[in-house]
Amino acid sequence: MSDQHSRDVPNSGCWFIPQSVKRVWKRYSPDQQFRENISYTICVYLAFFIIGWRKGQFGPSYIDLRMITDTDLEQGSWIITTIFIGYTSGSFVHGFLYTRVNRKLMLSTALFMMSAAIAIVPWCVMIEVMLPTYFVVGLVQGVIDTGGNAEVVSVWKQEGRLGVLGLNFVFAFGSVLAPLVITSFLVEIEDESLKNTTVLSPVQRLPKQPNNTYINETCVTNTTSLNLHVTKPESNIYIPFSILAGLSVLVASLFVYSYVKYDRGSITGEAAQSPRPLPKSSKAVMLSIIGTMFLIHNAVDDTFAGLLSSYCVEYFHWTKKDGGFISTIFFLFVLGARFISTTLEKYMNTLICIGINLTLMLISVLGLLLVSLYTLETGVWVFVSLFGYSTSCVFALMLSWTNEYITMVTGRISSFLFVSAMIGSALNPLLLSFLMKRFGLIWFCYLFLIELIIQFIVFVVGLMGTKYIVKNFGKTFDTSHNKH
Repeated sequence: MSDQHSRDVPNSGCWFIPQSVKRVWKRYSPDQQFRENISYTICVYLAFFIIGWRKGQFGPSYIDLRMITDTDLEQGSWIITTIFIGYTSGSFVHGFLYTRVNRKLMLSTALFMMSAAIAIVPWCVMIEVMLPTYFVVGLVQGVIDTGGNAEVVSVWKQEGRLGVLGLNFVFAFGSVLAPLVITSFLVEIEDESLKNTTVLSPVQRLPKQPNNTYINETCVTNTTSLNLHVTKPESNIYIPFSILAGLSVLVASLFVYSYVKYDRGSITGEAAQSPRPLPKSSKAVMLSIIGTMFLIHNAVDDTFAGLLSSYCVEYFHWTKKDGGFISTIFFLFVLGARFISTTLEKYMNTLICIGINLTLMLISVLGLLLVSLYTLETGVWVFVSLFGYSTSCVFALMLSWTNEYITMVTGRISSFLFVSAMIGSALNPLLLSFLMKRFGLIWFCYLFLIELIIQFIVFVVGLMGTKYIVKNFGKTFDTSHNKH
């Protein structure tokens, strides 16, 4: 790619089209390598649409999954934890395979595996079967998420921030669509006494259609009659899960097509542009600080998104459709914020944006705590929306922080950061479910508030470390500090 092309940006055009998009359009036609990069990036973006859909689908379906496997809140939290244990393992797998296999084939294989696992999930009537199935889902999603971010940063190098913000936008778009699709297939149980019972999964329905009833054990315990039968509700979540499985196969096929057409080990290597040298001690300290930031952020973000619907249904006694709708609103604000950040990327300062977003996250969780304590349900919509807006770009901005100021985000660096993030995602649901069951559902808010305060303190420490590094060694791609 020539520098002349990257500087040749037209001043005319629609006001709502970011200058970065105009640069892409300007360079697409004359540059063969650039066209290959764009094609590959589109494939990665579609893969992120798939994993975003998977994340958005999980929250509204979580209660149905618990009912299918006949598990309570604390037992069901192992589903979430298992996903992120798999996610962590996937990040390790990606770090090991990054320089050993063709990355297009690695991503396509991960998508094919995700398709098979997702299709199986609604048919798992035993928690012992569902957990390893979701481990596979987490494993391959960890490979896709870690690999996709590393590939986009490696392809676009100093323009990597825009690429990662775009990835997060597409991820959020999938997360918004998923709850809209799945809410029509969720089981609604009007009788409060049945809220903790099981539902018929597809595999349970097939052989038992003539006798589609069961004795409500709760009711039998409190009555002298043993003839009280209640129709067992049927779960249809296999339909949206099958849709996601089909989309995964389609996107996986695009990676295979790209591999066959271009016949390259990867469009990227570890970037040709070398970063400025940085002492190992400074690099290790800063990566530890940023890794801690990733751990806390994902602990809060993923657990909030995964349990939000359940919290609203069980604490405020909403219907599951309303619980699914609040998830849609949450992801819609995530989507809107990522669109804005992608559009205004040129004018953003990474560290300032992180500080503003962390502050807004604190305000939104504090607000959610207050409206929960005083049962002001209208306020839930306000503060959930604010949380979605503020949390939307923090992950991408922290990757950018690493790439701009500390060290280039290679496959191994990406794997380290994602492993750190997924440890938080894996452990927090267990901790939160324990606290909610033992001390009350309101700990949904208390725990997040405590964790966000800790994260803000770590961020301030990271700011001071970054200021020291920039002053003494320059930014990552700054060659003017070679004297050090």
